[in-house]
Amino acid sequence: MRTITHPITGKEMPEFLTGVITPMLTALNEDLTLDEEGNRSLIQWYKKTGAVTTVFARSGVGQMAHFSFEQVKTLIDIAVDEAGDEIFVLAGTSGTLGGRDPARRPSEQKYVEETLELSRYAERQGATGVVIVCLGLEPSSNLADKIFDFFKRVNASIDIPIVIYEPPATNPAYSITPALLHRLADLPKVKGMKLSSPDMLKFGLLCDATKDQDFTMISGHEGAFLTSLVLGAGGVIGGGCNTHPELIREIFDAFMAGDWERARRAQFEVARLLGTRTLVRDPYSGVALNAAKIYLARKGVKVKPYHWPEGRSESGRTDLTEKDLDLAKKAIDEALQSIRRI
Repeated sequence: MRTITHPITGKEMPEFLTGVITPMLTALNEDLTLDEEGNRSLIQWYKKTGAVTTVFARSGVGQMAHFSFEQVKTLIDIAVDEAGDEIFVLAGTSGTLGGRDPARRPSEQKYVEETLELSRYAERQGATGVVIVCLGLEPSSNLADKIFDFFKRVNASIDIPIVIYEPPATNPAYSITPALLHRLADLPKVKGMKLSSPDMLKFGLLCDATKDQDFTMISGHEGAFLTSLVLGAGGVIGGGCNTHPELIREIFDAFMAGDWERARRAQFEVARLLGTRTLVRDPYSGVALNAAKIYLARKGVKVKPYHWPEGRSESGRTDLTEKDLDLAKKAIDEALQSIRRI
């Protein structure tokens, strides 16, 4: 597989972990079943932009916690088939998580078994790699060792790359420390980690812990992408990679070319969009998910504004006025136009 050399660290990074890695939204029908046409249309959109290196199916903004076991398999099938040879596919293959209700979560044993089976399934179907969280493990006094053993089992079960994912607001007990990451990065198939945080102190320490290993850190916050690249990151996985991947890609391309002023200005445009109320107040909320889906629908993507409900919120509810949506679309379109003037 082709590699790309980091201009500062000199590390060889696998191409699929560089540039823009889009955390795929999940297209749903009104009855909350998977919308195959919509999910295929999303991937067609990512390919059409020419800015996306990899699609991450069953992502955080795709509401990964709500998938059933069979739905994960179905989305993997759709993503790999629609991506073809044009774009890489990372599949979220953690065991089922029961939504956000701890009472609905499966046992640790079932979670681990499902993770292994889904990871093997993704490999058989042709996914480039898998993305896994450790949140289905039960708390214990030796949780770091349990996390290591969990990834060690996955490492032994497949022959494609594994990416560790630490979602936003992860319980500190499950947070990957530099010492633990160094151990994990020695596992042959463990090739990267996404940290969903703008905390550049932590991100930098994780980069430093793996500086001499065949391992690539991935920024999980587009607002900190340029800083992450300077610290050693290869790519970014952020919600905005769905709606404006070209702008986020500009940061990466300018950085790789050594054009610091262009990279800095592109990053400021991304930051400006992050300040748009209707888009990013909470990128995982139903409001933000619907805003992104409606924007894409206005661009011709065949996606409907439905999401799995969170708590008491109702699927399909937007809390957005037409004026809000118009302002959001205008903000994105103006930012995309700006990259032609940088």
